[in-house]
Amino acid sequence: MKKIIKPKLSKKTHKKPKPRVLGDITDQKTFEIAERFNSYKRKTAENIIEMGRVVIEAKNRTQAEFQDFCLLIGYDWASSTLRKLESIGNKYEYLITKCENLPANWTVIYEISRLDSDVIEGYIQDYSITSQSTGASIDKLLVNQNLKTNKPSNTKSISKNVPNRTNSDLEFVAFIDKIDSEKQLVEISLLIEKLKKVGVQISCSKALETSLTQLNTLEMAA
Repeated sequence: MKKIIKPKLSKKTHKKPKPRVLGDITDQKTFEIAERFNSYKRKTAENIIEMGRVVIEAKNRTQAEFQDFCLLIGYDWASSTLRKLESIGNKYEYLITKCENLPANWTVIYEISRLDSDVIEGYIQDYSITSQSTGASIDKLLVNQNLKTNKPSNTKSISKNVPNRTNSDLEFVAFIDKIDSEKQLVEISLLIEKLKKVGVQISCSKALETSLTQLNTLEMAA
């Protein structure tokens, strides 16, 4: 009995479309739709920055009036959200002129607001900061500013990373102006571990967490 050999069926492969570049686009309607989307995105960044300005205005009133303001907008007066918007508001005059270069994400805009204005300008010019920037990419820029150039961190913005405990007699807050050596970073790491062992809740800024992670990686590789 002859063995019947079935012909092999060729598998159809779907080739990925070749990446397009701006020069490939010629359809005017597509340009119009994209521009409408981008205009809304710019408006979102602008609205976030304006919210920061309003928070600053409200904080300049009495404490009771500020707490009433927070009640009306649905935020706790000590919330991290308002602290982040305050950081954005502190750079209102500069950031409001850069809406087209900022992402439509208030957390990322907050991270950007922690950078010095001249540093932000440089990063915009070399496209390190764009409307597509993410929190992770901005964290790397913050590490560059605070650790590599030894510039002091903004203690107001760091305060948001302390556990959100208010009206407590058992709370303390610690700020680090700058970290200028690996030895100092090691000592901070050891101190954090000691505090955790005695039941202290610790929350670090993203920039500090990144530095501690890099330190642990180096120690494991050694």
